[in-house]
Amino acid sequence: MHNRLVSCAVLAYVSVLGYGQTAQAPKPSPELQRLDYFAGKMSCEGVTKSDNAKSAGTMQCAWFKGGFVLECRSHVTVPTEGTGVNVFGYSTAEKAYTLYSYGNTGSWPSVRKGQRQGTTWTFDREGTYSGKPAKYQLVMTEDSPVKSGYQWRRSVEGGPWTVTSEGSCTKENR
Repeated sequence: MHNRLVSCAVLAYVSVLGYGQTAQAPKPSPELQRLDYFAGKMSCEGVTKSDNAKSAGTMQCAWFKGGFVLECRSHVTVPTEGTGVNVFGYSTAEKAYTLYSYGNTGSWPSVRKGQRQGTTWTFDREGTYSGKPAKYQLVMTEDSPVKSGYQWRRSVEGGPWTVTSEGSCTKENR
């Protein structure tokens, strides 16, 4: 019985200490807030360098509640139909942006780390190409308030970077 009374007294004391104090919700860092440039709906066009194939589609980006994660859903219609999800965030511990990508075919799940310099965003990952070690980059540029550019690059066995595809996106009304 004595232990219950002590426990109740401690609980009451802790409750009084916390009374009137409201927990402040964490706020997104300025780095995370910079990703807002990509929020909204965009129409995109591009070309694959190896075969000059054109691509077209849309991408819709929206913040998760709280503003710590930006989710972008893409729908490509040309040359073949497909969908994908890109999830952007920021790791304060690593001082790096993060990008998780998934596609409906399962052929391109990836995790990338990224940096921003001015209006250029670069996301890197390592993998293989034709059985050889390779590095991959996604480079995105803020060309204007409503237009952005992108390039996919690849370097095999430490060789030069080759642009594999590139294009641009134009924002529609938010």
